Amino acid sequence: MLPVIALDFDGVIADSARESFDVALVTYSQFYPDSDLAAFTDPSHPGRRILFESFLEMMALGNRAEDYALALKLIEQGRSVEDQESYDVIFSEQDPRFLGDFHHRLYENRDRSRNANPEKWCEAVTPFVVFTEILKRRCEDARWSIVTAKDRSSVKLLLASYGLEEVFKDSLIFDKSLGRDKRVHLQELKGVVSVPHHEITFVDDKLNHLETAALIGAQCVLAAWGYNGDREQEGALRQGFEVASLDTIEGILLPSS
Repeated sequence: MLPVIALDFDGVIADSARESFDVALVTYSQFYPDSDLAAFTDPSHPGRRILFESFLEMMALGNRAEDYALALKLIEQGRSVEDQESYDVIFSEQDPRFLGDFHHRLYENRDRSRNANPEKWCEAVTPFVVFTEILKRRCEDARWSIVTAKDRSSVKLLLASYGLEEVFKDSLIFDKSLGRDKRVHLQELKGVVSVPHHEITFVDDKLNHLETAALIGAQCVLAAWGYNGDREQEGALRQGFEVASLDTIEGILLPSS
């Protein structure tokens, strides 16, 4: 029987950081028009690169669109976050109604941009080419699934633009409608493919997702090319997870290759 391999989308297949930053900043400025960050929506602003780098570092700790609101708020306040536990405490203190409203508004803005010019929008979300070429070459050697916090429409559009639409069956794409916890996505996957969790290999660039997935027995791999750094990679190794580079991922997932 073919192995079952579940992949996160953003940070594993797609490099969506720039697009996420752009739409998050626009959305944040709509909620906080007097914020100092509103000026950074101008693409020519000289400080955008530094702000993006700070945003990228925060992305390693979050899960979904609402986390972008907290990331920008913490950056604006000049607050640093040392680890996942500290971030989770701060997140739990936020107004859930605001987080929900931000999530909804961000997707309204993303949908508007995507629908206005799908080709241009796809150009802003580039693939990790080395990995997508592996997927194309080895598409028949596994049952490939996507478990993502992104919406299905965006995922399907991007898969088509990357030439990957034949790799992933529609029934094996599980999107943001299932919530923040990837265990729910994996439970749904388990029901479709009819294998126990320990026979599912799960690849994500977020250590916190791997930690929760490991609780139900999934085999976990951290994608080191995604949105993480030394802190997350060292933490993954301490917990016994594989840490894969683009050079090693094929051998880890399909060792007979």
